[in-house]
Amino acid sequence: SSYADILATYFTNRAEEALYRASLLSQRFIEEGLGPEEIIALHAEAVEITTSGLEYRERARASTDALQFLLEMM
Repeated sequence: SSYADILATYFTNRAEEALYRASLLSQRFIEEGLGPEEIIALHAEAVEITTSGLEYRERARASTDALQFLLEMM
């Protein structure tokens, strides 16, 4: 799954499983040589993609969730 797919799953159900998948993805990024700046750029792009159709309140909540997700990634 892509980063955006995993993030969207987390927005939907806030499940630990999505955070676990995020940690696996993070390991893969590190193995591929991506640094923090690239991971943050991927994260920002995924947030934009996954929140584009949300209403204002949902977007605000998703922003908080996205931050938690990013912290788990890092």
